[in-house]
Amino acid sequence: MLEPLRDFVKSHSAAVRVLVPFVLLTASDAGTQSTWAAQYLADRCQFGLALEQHDKASSDVRDSPEGILFRARLLVQLERGAEAARTLDRLPPPKDSTEEAQRLLLRGLALSSTPDMKGAQAALRRARKLGADAALIDQALAVLWLEHGELERAEKLLLDVLRREPLMSGALFNLASLRARQGRLAEAAALIRQSWHAGLRDAGAIQRDPALAPLLKTPMLLTSLNPPDSDNLPQCHTY
Repeated sequence: MLEPLRDFVKSHSAAVRVLVPFVLLTASDAGTQSTWAAQYLADRCQFGLALEQHDKASSDVRDSPEGILFRARLLVQLERGAEAARTLDRLPPPKDSTEEAQRLLLRGLALSSTPDMKGAQAALRRARKLGADAALIDQALAVLWLEHGELERAEKLLLDVLRREPLMSGALFNLASLRARQGRLAEAAALIRQSWHAGLRDAGAIQRDPALAPLLKTPMLLTSLNPPDSDNLPQCHTY
């Protein structure tokens, strides 16, 4: 999972999948409602439904640079990386190096869920050179190693990220997944709780990660994350 990222995504990314804030644009009432609904659903981790709503928005919203970026972000979260990369190809040339760095980071995240590992690495490293957040880049690279079974390499990067950013919820989540793969289940559960309290409250992501399946053999983990007096609303405000 590429966890959600900082302003342009600090805490997550599913993996690190995570990016660029979406601005509501002037459009028809129906288009505006679809845009608002898409953002609301994405903030609640309902990325598939958010994509459906976004595709109902007016064409001036969908085809704007902000709309294209928003759609690409949703596709990254849905692990439809090849489609996300094609969506990014529709963008006009970047206005400056900062904008190019953000796009390259998103492209790297998109390619991370495709067989193009070299392309993902190249995009992420180019984004770093152009000034993209180093912690986000390292988290994205760690997820890349994790997804390709290079656990030692991924662990080193994630621990380094968390030394710099101890409340980075995506890095905490991804380290939990790594610990579960290592059979260190008590540590994995503790890291999931830390990630939850740091802001990544997506029970669906926990349930979808096959490495975390041993933690779900009893309902205790999810129950502890969602006590009876909580609002129990998923939160993915950065992705």
